[in-house]
Amino acid sequence: MNTGNKMNSKPLEERVSFLEGKIEVLINQVNERLRGIEIEISNLRNEMNENINNLRNEMSAKIDSSRSETKSEINSLRNEIKELNDKMDNQFKWLIGLIVASWLIPILLRFFFP
Repeated sequence: MNTGNKMNSKPLEERVSFLEGKIEVLINQVNERLRGIEIEISNLRNEMNENINNLRNEMSAKIDSSRSETKSEINSLRNEIKELNDKMDNQFKWLIGLIVASWLIPILLRFFFP
């Protein structure tokens, strides 16, 4: 008989049982690979969540820092505006004083030195 025909010469039950064994081995290998993939996916998911949380924390810290810097700048600008307001008020008082003096001096000169 031919060696290729050797498999055909075995009884059907033996061949089916041989195939079932091979299929079981293949199923076990597929299951092991799937478990490995599930573990990798789980690890990637955990790593991704950790990275997202780190990014959130970094962004939150940067936003807080920017907020603080902005508040500081706003307070600085308010102080500068207040100083300018005070300076403007002072200059306005001087201007009013000069205008009043410029009106009073000719009047007083005419009154006292006719």
